[in-house]
Amino acid sequence: MSTKTSQFSIICLVYLIGCSIALAEPNETQQPHYTPKPITAPQPTNNSSHLGSRPLPPQKPKVARQFMVRAGIPAQVYLEDTIVMVRAGNAQPVSLESIYWPLYQQWRNQYLRLGDFDRDGLMDIGVLQSVGHVGQDLCYAIYTYDQSRRQFRSERSFDRCNL
Repeated sequence: MSTKTSQFSIICLVYLIGCSIALAEPNETQQPHYTPKPITAPQPTNNSSHLGSRPLPPQKPKVARQFMVRAGIPAQVYLEDTIVMVRAGNAQPVSLESIYWPLYQQWRNQYLRLGDFDRDGLMDIGVLQSVGHVGQDLCYAIYTYDQSRRQFRSERSFDRCNL
């Protein structure tokens, strides 16, 4: 190395060391440029929401279909939040499965099917599971009615395509 290059390297090194010492140990006369303030949570106001002072409407289940399981047994299948629900007669509602939103958005009119798919004389519920190439072959999970419990089974009984 030449003498000028080594002198320049030493000067740069001394300068960098001096800068790092000045940053590491500020003297007492220097004031910090930024003083962090404590973070506090926003205080709630009197019954107001982020949408204004109007209260939000209550969430009601959307009744998708009403039907008769057989004579004398009314039922309704509906979407509640993200779940497909069914209620037969006066029984408690039964959760069938989660709604698959991409299919529901594109195939809303075909998402739920009603019919006697197992040929036992009782209406069954079909929930769309998949759609084949170019919108053909719509396949459904079939939920059947349990006469002994007087409600629909929460587990699918079988799958069927092209209903």
